[in-house]
Amino acid sequence: GMVNQSILLYQEALRMWNSNDDSMDYISDAPQEKLDSLSANDLENIIKVYIALGRSFATAHRGQGSVAAYQDALTVLSLAKASDDLHDRSIIFPIFNGLFVAVRFGQIQQDEDCSYEQKLIAQFVVETRLHGDPVHYAGALAMQSEMYGRLGMFEEAIASFEILDSFYDPEQHTAGLCAAHGSDRAAE
Repeated sequence: GMVNQSILLYQEALRMWNSNDDSMDYISDAPQEKLDSLSANDLENIIKVYIALGRSFATAHRGQGSVAAYQDALTVLSLAKASDDLHDRSIIFPIFNGLFVAVRFGQIQQDEDCSYEQKLIAQFVVETRLHGDPVHYAGALAMQSEMYGRLGMFEEAIASFEILDSFYDPEQHTAGLCAAHGSDRAAE
């Protein structure tokens, strides 16, 4: 159907950036020189295509494809020099949300300490704090506090909650949190 056609289109778009090397499927496989040559605008577009690919895979109930797309997006983001020049870092937030959902549905294997999830959410908290929008930061801190509580790391959960509690205002933030995450995680 349409979702499968979308997946093919997004995959082809990602291959386009590697048009001079058929041995690589995606830009995340590119040599460092190619990643270094990306402008901030190119990087933003690549990240948006990876996010669309991840969402399409998720819609098609193809979890491993979704996880791979989101993880490739993080790889490109971490390796490309232009990542420091992104003007609106909020474009990367759907990557974290997509991977968080994949973790919750067991599509990502974790160790007993849930190290992958802890690292992912810690990175999300840092990115949202740097972005400066309290709505996104509140959502990330709520996610972190919930995770720590679930893992029995109660002191860390309380510390995250206290940061959240220092600025969270339901009247100001609930609508934005619901729009960004589908619910107000900070109020839960």
